[in-house]
Formats: sequence, structure tokens, C-alpha cells
Amino acid sequence: MDARWLILTALTLTTLIYLSGVRGPFFFDDLPWLVSNSLIHIDGTKFEDWRLAAMSSSAGPGGRPVSMLSFALNHVLAGDLSAKHIKVTNVFIHLAIGYLIFLFSLSVSQQLWPGTQSDRLRIFAIAVASIWLLHPLHVSTVLYSIQRMAQLSTLFAVLALQLFMRYRTCWAERGASAHEIVAAGLWLSLCWGASFFSKENGIILPWLLLVLEVFLFRGQWHGTSNRLLRNCARGVFALLCLIFLMLLFLPPTSLASMYMSRDFSLEERMMTQIRVLWYYLGWIAFPDVTAMSFQHDYIRVASGFFDPLTTMVAFLGWIALAGLAVMLRSNFPLLGFGITFFLIGHLVESSIVPLEMVYEHRNYLPSIAVVMCMASPVVILKDRISINLTISLLVAFVLVIAAALWSRVDVWSDEIQLNGVNVNNHPSSSRSHYFYADSLLRQYRESVRRGDPPEVSKDLLMLSRYHFEQMYLLNPNDLAAIVMLYYVDSNYFPALNEREQWLDRLESVASFRILQASDFNALESIVDCHVQGACPSISSDLFQVLATLETRYPESLRVTSLKLKLMAHVGAGDSALREVIESALLISPGDRGFLYEKIILDSKSGDIASMYESAEAWLRYDKKRSSLGQLEFLFTK
Repeated sequence: MDARWLILTALTLTTLIYLSGVRGPFFFDDLPWLVSNSLIHIDGTKFEDWRLAAMSSSAGPGGRPVSMLSFALNHVLAGDLSAKHIKVTNVFIHLAIGYLIFLFSLSVSQQLWPGTQSDRLRIFAIAVASIWLLHPLHVSTVLYSIQRMAQLSTLFAVLALQLFMRYRTCWAERGASAHEIVAAGLWLSLCWGASFFSKENGIILPWLLLVLEVFLFRGQWHGTSNRLLRNCARGVFALLCLIFLMLLFLPPTSLASMYMSRDFSLEERMMTQIRVLWYYLGWIAFPDVTAMSFQHDYIRVASGFFDPLTTMVAFLGWIALAGLAVMLRSNFPLLGFGITFFLIGHLVESSIVPLEMVYEHRNYLPSIAVVMCMASPVVILKDRISINLTISLLVAFVLVIAAALWSRVDVWSDEIQLNGVNVNNHPSSSRSHYFYADSLLRQYRESVRRGDPPEVSKDLLMLSRYHFEQMYLLNPNDLAAIVMLYYVDSNYFPALNEREQWLDRLESVASFRILQASDFNALESIVDCHVQGACPSISSDLFQVLATLETRYPESLRVTSLKLKLMAHVGAGDSALREVIESALLISPGDRGFLYEKIILDSKSGDIASMYESAEAWLRYDKKRSSLGQLEFLFTK
């Protein structure tokens, strides 16, 4: 069978399966970064709108302008921010990456196994692309709208890898002129910039190019082995490894403050990642959809090499795998290439940066090399298995993972179903219980609005409270569980008479817990609930909680912002509000939220001079001019 038809079949099957699941809604990080981000809700008629859309994300040091522009383009083309249109776009980006992986795998195989029958190498490339395209692990990247950032970063990275393979293969045979090297450098730099400004993972691209040079080309130049080139490549690669090790053992002092918002230390994170990387390998090599989930907070954080013992076992496992790769470097060089590519692919999100412990989408790029190793028997066993039998076995395997993909895509097409399956598969995940309970509560409200029979609505409400309580039992110090139980009991189960219990627990936990982003979100929820009148009058209790947090986090503007909102609700005077605003601006003079509030107060008092002073501070710190529209609105309303 013609290879073009095989890859076309894989692309078509991938399309049909994924398009059946694009009806799912926005959720989690989609809400703040897309739904609530008015700067990407544009009509596309003004250049300034495009500029502001590109700079509308504060995630990461690069700001991810390429990704944000793509979301703005979706809004322009669809006329609104449609989850379906964004997910469809994600599907086609996934297909484009899959085809590039086919080309890249073919180039790699030609370098690894020169002289092998071309049909056999094409089948290998098709196997890699098909398995990667249809792998169920990638559902949480393709159908999670905001993870287009990971997709675009991978797209440009794989494009750069394929460009490098084409250039370098030619140079290995006939050398290169200066202008060819400059041209290649410019194209690769362009891809590197596009990958980085889609998501910061793209920064690892030069290291991945070095992996190709060290493991595949080994200094080949103009038909001979160039010892200087080979040693230079190995030297640079070793230097980068040394720098990384120094960062591990002598981390920058700035990391200490970043870890203050995490309930684990740098050492605990690194030890846990030793095990997490084995989880990732397992999910790729054995695509069991019951092991996959949106949240993996059930994985225990390591507090030492022997706590849990599996941390040391995992560490020894990596040593053994590296040793095996060295032993087989002549007969099976793909193993060393695959391990190194996989580990470097996780260098940003599984090392010293204080991110969440586990997310499946982090394997989107690193999994390519693992899948290459999985598909290698297509070539290695060429003398034992005919091409026709190879194709038959490949088709059978692809159909198995396609079935797994279809089952997971079907789950992701419905939020309630997704959250329910996550809870069933991972009952010890407190976050899975939270997402399920929250979606059930929203479904209950919708059921009441529709006028459904009371017994239907009541069942949804009871189930929602049950899962909030399960979350609390699994993690009694999570403010989200306490806040939601307070809200649910206050509004729907007053006979339980547990309202005061949850408030006392909230105040107690606030006195010692290291607050996470989810905890601040929970505090914002209960303050908003109180301000909107949906929660009983608890101003004094909330003020006490915020006072406790102010003592523990004296420079936290999120705590100060909540205090200001609560003070405004209870009718505090302008002078008291101004005092809080001024104290916040001493900590962060350019904070636009507090400058906004200050301008409002100055306007009320008629202090025009102070208004313009605040506007000048606003412009001085807003160097990108990303919020001129908001400032203009203040002075024209």
C-alpha cells in the first residue's frame, strides 16, 4: 500500500474521532485566560486591538503572544469566543504536527538505519505518526482549549527539528557553504522564537537540536567524520548538562520566594518528579485510559529518597535505563536518543520551576521520541517479519489505541461525564471531587431554572455536597472545600446547622496553610458571594480571616484587594478606603487595579491633580501600553 494513503488514513481517523468531542465546554484555566480576557474578544478591524490581544497574557516571562493572537483570530473568524471553534482549530493543529512528525521520523530513520529498504522506513514513520496522533494521552492537550499554547510550541519545535534534519543530512553528505549555514540559522531561529513565544517550553529547542547532532550525525560532514565537530557538539551538550546540574544543586535565590506559594519545597519537587517521569513513560507506552485524568494530585509528594521507597526505586530505574542505553549504543542508538529527548523535553516543567506536580499535556512533545522507540521493531525485526505482516500488526495496534482515544474523547465531550469518570478512576484525588461537585452544583442550578422535577434537582444537589465533603475529608486544609461546604450548607442545607463550623475551620486553616492559587480563588468566591448577597452576613468573620492573612502575607495584594472589596461593601468611608489603596501602592506603585480604585476616589472628591498623577504612574509602569482603553474609559465616563 502507498505510504501516502496510510498516513492519510491515520489523519482522517484522527480527525473523525476528535471532531466527535469538540462540543465540550470551556473549563478551568480557559475561563480566566480566554472567557474573561476581553482583550482577545476583538473584531479585527484595528491594529491596536491585535497588539493588545498579543500581550493579553501574563503567563510566563514571554507572554505567549503567538498563542494569544491565535485565540484572537478565532474570535474574529467566528464572531464570538466559541469553545467549539477553538477546539476544532486545536484538532487541525494536532493534525499538522502529526504530519510533521511523519516527515521528521522518516528523516531520523534514514539517518539511523542507512541502507534499509525505503518502504520499511516509511512504515516506521507512519507508525510513529499514527501512534502519536491517536494516543489517548494527548486528549487533555487537544480538547483543553488553553493548551493550544503547548500545541503551537510543539508545532514550531517539530518544524525546526525537521528543517534541521534536512539541512544536516545534506551537509553530512556534501558539506555546506557559509550562506547555507546562515540561512539555516535564520530559519531555525525564527522557529525557535515562534515556539518560545507560544509557550516557554520552546526554550529547549537548541538543546534538542544538539541531541540530534550528538546521537544521529556524530560529526559527519562532507562524507567523513569530523572529529572537531563531533567533540564540539558533545562539549556544548555536556556544558548544558553541567549548567542544569548546577541549577539543581545551587538554585537561584529568586526560586525561594516562588516556592513560598507552594506546599512543597524544591527538593521535594525534584524527588517527586523522579517518579512522575516514570508515570509519564508508563502512560505513553501502555495507554490505559483509566490511568489518565485531568488531575493527578493523588500522586504522593516525596519527602525523601526513601519516603516513599518508590522514589529511590525510580531513581535506580533511571540509572539502569541510562546504563542500558550506553550498552546498546551501537546496536540500538535510538534508545539513548529517545531517553535523552524525553528527559530534555521535560526540562522546563519537570525540574526546578515551582509548577504543579503533574499534567498530561507536558508529554505532548517529549512523547515523540518514546513513540519512536515503541515503533522501532518495525525496522529492527525486518529480517523476521515481512512488510505485509508488519502493516497488519501496525493496523491492529493503531485500531486498539484508536478505540482508546475514541472512548476518552467521548468522555471529554461532556463536562459532567468527564469529572465523574475522573472521580471513579481516581477516588483519592481531592481536586477531581471538587470539579465533579462544582459541575453538579451548576447543573443543579440549571435544573432549577428549567423547572425540572424537584427530585431530579435534589439528587444533583445531594451528590454535589457529597463530593465537596469527600474533597474535605481527603484534604481538610484545602480552603476551596471549606468555602464550598459553607456556601452549600448556608444556602441549601440550613438544617445541618454547620455554618459556624465551616467558618471556624476557615479561620483556623487561614492561620497556618501555605496558600495556593486555588485558595485565593476560594477566598475571592466567598467574598463575592457575601457581597452579592448569596451568603449570609458574615462580614466580621471574613474581616478576621483577612486580618490573619494580612499578618502572614503583609505584601499580598490579593489579600488587600479582598479587604478593599469587603470594606466597600460594608460602607467604609472614602478615607478608610484610600488608606488601604495607598498602602497597596507603596508595595506595588504600578498596580493598575489599585490605581484604578484611586482614580475613582479622586474623581469622587474632585481632586483632578491627584487623578492625573495616578494616570502618570499608570503609564509609567504600563510600558507595553496594554491597558490604555481602561485608562481612557476612566477619564471619559
